[in-house]
Amino acid sequence: DRVIAVDNSPAMLKRARQTAHEEALQQIEFIEGSTEQLIPNQKYSFDAIVMNMVLHHVPSPDLLIRDCEQLLRPGGMLFISELNEHQQSWARESCGDVWLGFKGEQLSQWANKAGLRNGENIFIGVRNGFQVQLRQFIKPGQQ
Repeated sequence: DRVIAVDNSPAMLKRARQTAHEEALQQIEFIEGSTEQLIPNQKYSFDAIVMNMVLHHVPSPDLLIRDCEQLLRPGGMLFISELNEHQQSWARESCGDVWLGFKGEQLSQWANKAGLRNGENIFIGVRNGFQVQLRQFIKPGQQ
């Protein structure tokens, strides 16, 4: 029924708004900022949170996962699409990557520490030295 799009980049939000307009998508609220800003006012809680290629750009991915756990309703799901650990060091300068991907166990440890349990995992084949992992984490409880 409703989508909240959060990004700290005004340029990315502008592109997202344009795409939503072109596709006549009207149930989207765009917020410039971070998950950290959504927690204090308790206005937001989610059935699902999707992070697509976000974690390798942030200094503390474990804190972002913790924020997501706080924003999820019981039974809610966190979906992460992220790079698997790689050695493409050029990505730091060219793409602004802080991390060179993650081992699957690392994401699981952070999610488990935040109170989420592991769901389904898919690792998509290597291409150009990169492998993508699609991860599902679930907040215990019933919706």
